[in-house]
This record gives sequence, C-alpha cells and structure tokens, in this order.
Amino acid sequence: MANPSFSTPSAVPAPTGRLVLHLRAKDGIFGVPKSAQPQAEIDGRPVEVGWGRNDLQLPAGDARLELAVRNGRTVYGGAAGDLSITSGQQLDLHYSPPLWRNAAGRIGTAEQPFGGKTAMIALLASIAAVVLVVIVVLIVVTVTTFGS
Repeated sequence: MANPSFSTPSAVPAPTGRLVLHLRAKDGIFGVPKSAQPQAEIDGRPVEVGWGRNDLQLPAGDARLELAVRNGRTVYGGAAGDLSITSGQQLDLHYSPPLWRNAAGRIGTAEQPFGGKTAMIALLASIAAVVLVVIVVLIVVTVTTFGS
C-alpha cells in the first residue's frame, strides 16, 4: 500500500505589533552629552536603540518598558511604563531625558518636555544670587577702603 500524501501544517507566526520609540535628546550646555546613549529594556531584556526614531516589532500582549540614558558608568533619567501591544497595530511613545541628572526622564504618547527644568532654574538662580552678593560685597569693600 502506498503512503498517503499529506502536508505538514505550516507554523502560524505569533501575532505582533509595532512599538515606535521617539527618543529625543537636547543639545547644548544643559543637554545630553554627545557621549551619552539611550538604553531600553523590554520585560528586563536589553533592546538596541538610538536617539531619534526606533521601530521595534514586538509580540502582541503586555510588556514593561524601561528607558534611561547611559553616559559611561552613569545611568540617569529613568522612565518606565507598562505597554499593551495590539496585533497589527502601532504604538508611538516619546521619551525625553532630564536636564538635571537627579531628575527622572519622561515618557508618554505625545512629545514630552525635558524633566528637571525647575531644578535647573533654581540652581542657576542660586549661582546668580551668590555671584551678585560677591560683586556687591566687593564694591562695598572697595568704596569704603578707597573712597575715603
């Protein structure tokens, strides 16, 4: 008797969705150093990302996203959130690191402001106040010493 022909069922690919990460870095003196790179983890596993747009194909379902900035051995600007990836759909998320290393980064579905702005303004105002006091003291000492 001849063997009946049959076909092996083909494997059905798992449903996936697209996660688009928009990672924004601020340039300039109060921005992210050029040597700093973003880092991402999804469900605790590292994912290769860079500044700008990152397209990631992920299995449909729930996941945990963690983002931060690494500059040498220093990691700062952490932000995390739970995701729900829907099969065949795209989820856009935006991340902005802080201006101040002790502040948190921000992540959301719209472009995010840079965190730590208030702390940075307070620090700069404090430095300006100290410089102003030193200048006033120097003027007063100079006038009282040489003005007579």
